[in-house]
Amino acid sequence: TECNPISLVNPGNQIACGAFALPAIAEVTPSGNANMTMNYYDAPGGTGSILPASLTSTTTVYAYAQAGSCVAEEVFTVTISGAAVSVGASSDAVNDEICEGGTITLTGSGAVSYVWNNGVTDGQPFQIFNTTTYTVTGTDALNCSGTATITITVNSAPTVSIITDAINNGVCADDNLVTLTAGGTAVSYNWSGSVVDGVAFPITATETFSVTGIGSNSCEATANITIAYNDLPTVTASSNATNDAICLGDNVILTGGGASTYSWDNGAINGVAFTPSITQSYEVVGTDVNGCSNTATISITVNSIPVVTAVSDATNDEICEGSDVVLTASGAATYTWSGGVINGSAFTPVATDTYTVIGTSAEGCSNSTAMTITVNEAPMVTASSDATNDAVCANANTVTLTAGGNAVSYVWSNSVIDGVSFELSTTDTFTVTGTALNGCTADATITLTLNQLPSVTASSDATNNTICLGDDVILTGNGAASYVWSNSVLNGVAFTPSVTTEFDVIGIDVNGCENSSSIIITVNVVPTASIDALPSLVCVNAADINLAGSPANGTFAGTGVSGTTFSPSTATAGTYTITYTVTENGCTDIASANITVDNCTGIEDVVSGSIDIYPNPTNGLFTVNIANSQYASVSISVVDMHGKLVYNNNAINLTKALVQVIDLSDLAKGMYFVQMNFGPESRVEKLIIH
Repeated sequence: TECNPISLVNPGNQIACGAFALPAIAEVTPSGNANMTMNYYDAPGGTGSILPASLTSTTTVYAYAQAGSCVAEEVFTVTISGAAVSVGASSDAVNDEICEGGTITLTGSGAVSYVWNNGVTDGQPFQIFNTTTYTVTGTDALNCSGTATITITVNSAPTVSIITDAINNGVCADDNLVTLTAGGTAVSYNWSGSVVDGVAFPITATETFSVTGIGSNSCEATANITIAYNDLPTVTASSNATNDAICLGDNVILTGGGASTYSWDNGAINGVAFTPSITQSYEVVGTDVNGCSNTATISITVNSIPVVTAVSDATNDEICEGSDVVLTASGAATYTWSGGVINGSAFTPVATDTYTVIGTSAEGCSNSTAMTITVNEAPMVTASSDATNDAVCANANTVTLTAGGNAVSYVWSNSVIDGVSFELSTTDTFTVTGTALNGCTADATITLTLNQLPSVTASSDATNNTICLGDDVILTGNGAASYVWSNSVLNGVAFTPSVTTEFDVIGIDVNGCENSSSIIITVNVVPTASIDALPSLVCVNAADINLAGSPANGTFAGTGVSGTTFSPSTATAGTYTITYTVTENGCTDIASANITVDNCTGIEDVVSGSIDIYPNPTNGLFTVNIANSQYASVSISVVDMHGKLVYNNNAINLTKALVQVIDLSDLAKGMYFVQMNFGPESRVEKLIIH
C-alpha cells in the first residue's frame, strides 16, 4: 500500500534536571498519514522495549513512527543531570509589607542567577504602589532551574491635604496673614518650619510649606502648598475728556488701569459713558487677578454752556438786494457762522436766509442761536436815450434820457430830468437811481457819446481843378466813411462835365455824423483847329504851298513843313500828313490834311485833280471836295477802326468837280477811314471826329 513519506524532527541531545518527559516529535507529512503511531524504544527499528513516558536516567531514545507500511525513525540522547534546583525569594520589607510608593528590594536564593517577572532586577530597589506577587526563576551551574514566588503587601498611605484661607493661595501686601490647616486620613500631622496647624501667621515673600501625615499603619504622606506674596496693583484713573473737562450735558467715560476689575463710586461704571451734572471727584478700586486692590481718583470738571446771542446792523434785520449786512454774536469767546459768514464782518446776502452761529467759550463749550436776514428785492431799473446807439453828433447834440423798470421814482445824475431833452456838451456817463415801494433802490447807467463832425474835404484828379471840354474828371471826398455828391456825381467815379460847375459833397463818418465841402471844376472850351484847303496831289518839283489854319495861333507840323510852308521839293513821292495844333486855356485841338507828292513823270494819275476832306479833325460834319477828276462817278464809304461800315453813298456822278457834305455827328469820337472808289481805283483818307 502506498504511503506518504514520514519525516521526523530530531530534537537533539536533551539535558534534563531530575526527570525528563519524552517529547512529541513533530510529524512532517506533506499529504498527511492516517492512523500514524509514535513510540519511543530503547533499541532501533522498533524492536526494543517501549520506554516509559518520563525518564530518570541517561538513556538513548529511538523515536519510531509508523503509518501503515511507512515508517520513520530518529535517535537522540537524554542526559539526566541530577535533582531540580530549589529556589528561594525574599524582600527587605518587614513582613514583606511596605507603604504605598515605598522602595523595596527583592532577592532570590538557591541558584547562581535569577530572573524576576514584572521587570524587577534581583537585588535592585524599586518603587511599588500596589500589592503584587513576584516570581523568580533561579538557574544553577548545570543550567537547571527552579522557581519561587513572594507576595509584597502594599499598605495605603494616608490622604493629606492643606486648607488655607489665602485666596488663590496668595496674600496681598496690605493683608499678609495666612492660616494653614492639614486634613486627610492621617492620625497625626507634622508641619515644616514654624507653622502651627490652624494658627494664622504673616508672610513677607512667596514661600512653599509642607505637612506630613502619619496613618494608623505608620505610612506617611506629604502635601505641599505655595503661598504667593502679591504686591498691590498700581491703579490709574483716566477719562476720554480733554484735560478731564466736559461741557454741561456732555457724556464722559471713566476708565481704570493697572488692574483686572474696577469699581467706581458716585454711580460711575468703568468704560460706560455717563453725564455728570457738577464738577466732582471719582474714586476707582482696581482689583488684579490675585485679588489685590488699590485705588485712584480723578476729578471731572463740568463747564457751563455759554448763552449766545446774535444781532445784525440792519433795521429790523432787513436789507435791500445787493446791500451788505454785518452779523455779530456775543456771549462766548469765539464764533462760527453758517454760510461762510465771519462774525462782525460785512457780507452781501443774495436771498432771504437764516444764519446759525455756534459760540464757543474759553473752556471749549458751545451753544448756538440763529437769525433770519430778509433780503428785499431791488427794483428793476433801465436807462435809455432817443439817440441812435446812444450817440449824437456835435451839430445835433440834443438828447433825451428816459428811465424804465418797476421803480416808483427815478432820479438822474448831472441834473438830468427824466424824459426832458438837454444838450450834450461832451461824452459822459449818466446814472439813474430808481426807488421801489419797499425803499430799495437800484441804479442803471448809460453812456452818451458826443461824436465830432468829420473834417470833410473835396478834391479832383484835374490839375488846378481845371479840365477841357469833353475830358473826364474824378471827384473824391476825404475825411469821412461815405460821400454823397451833388449833380449825381459818384465819389471816385469819372464823369464828363460840360460847363464850369461847383460840386458839393456831404461826408458821413462811421458814427453817422456829417459834414460838407465843395469844389469848383473849371471846364475850358476846346478850340476847333482847321486847315485851309490844300491840293491833294502835287508834283515833287511844284512850288511851295502856303499853309493857313484857324484859329490863327496854331502851329503846323509834318514832313516837308517849315513854319507855314510845305515844300514838295523836300519830300520824295508819297502821301504826307500835315497837322495843325491849336492850344487855348490849356486845351488843344489838332487838325490834319494829306498831300500826295508825285513824281509827275507824264502819266496822268488816275485820281488826278484834287481831293479835300475838311475840316479834319471834325465834330462830325465834314466836306469832301473832288475837283478835276477824269472819272464820271465816285462812291464814298466810311468805316470805323474795327472795319465796321458806318456810311455809304454809291455812284455819285462827277462832272469834273464834286462838293459832298457828309454828317457823322451821331458817331462816337475817334478815328475813321473815308474810302473813295473811282472805278477800278480807290483812295483812303483818315478822319478824326472829336
